[in-house]
Amino acid sequence: MADSFPWYRKAFKGQYLELYAHRNEADAARAVDFLRAAGGLEQDHRLLDLCCGAGRHLSKLAPWLRWSAGLDLSHTLLAEARRLMRPERSGLSRPPSSRWCLVEGDMRALPFRAASFRFVINLFTSFGYFEAEEENLKVLDGIARVLSPSGTFVLDHINKSYLEESLQPHTERELEDGTRIEERRSFDRSSCRVRKSIQWSPLEGEPIEWTESVRVYDEEELSETLEERGLKVTGRFGGFDASTLRPDSPRMILVARRSS
Repeated sequence: MADSFPWYRKAFKGQYLELYAHRNEADAARAVDFLRAAGGLEQDHRLLDLCCGAGRHLSKLAPWLRWSAGLDLSHTLLAEARRLMRPERSGLSRPPSSRWCLVEGDMRALPFRAASFRFVINLFTSFGYFEAEEENLKVLDGIARVLSPSGTFVLDHINKSYLEESLQPHTERELEDGTRIEERRSFDRSSCRVRKSIQWSPLEGEPIEWTESVRVYDEEELSETLEERGLKVTGRFGGFDASTLRPDSPRMILVARRSS
């Protein structure tokens, strides 16, 4: 029987923001520079940040773009995104015609009209969440639907070969407030899923545990799957420094164009 309350509805709470605090604004700024240089993002492109989370990237893009949207399932992360999106936080002047919105929704059922966006981004390994592969493919179907002809999709995913060689089965660390974090990781080659179990132990209160589970794809499989949906991969990168994708690259960033 399927879990009626899957991991991605449990994981993205307040602790998530602290768990990945090392993914900071400088890291987001590098990604934004990449989108503009290697991805070809322009100021008049309508952009969707799919699984925008706490808005690290969108808060830097929205003040520059004329129209942008972020979609995420987590009410908690969207609340943080709204805080980051305030004009006084961005430090950037906003074009008079600039508009943005944040939407709470499921990536498998995008609540946007066909051809609504010239640019769609999906960053920080936010694809492959669902145990049933047809559910993951629904996400790509939706992206292809909302992209305009000749639109661009940028997907930032784990590099499978790097993961298999560098996976750390067990780590422990402590935050400044004394919270202890223990993480256990495994990769199942038969299902191609990486799983991470997190135990969050604050100085006061009961420990919290949750699990993250993501389907991992290699470049050839993902490129073929995208092309089946009219999204032809035109760029393959190993990081937001625009380095060439190699077996030892930490990331796999694909830039795909929708057929016209």
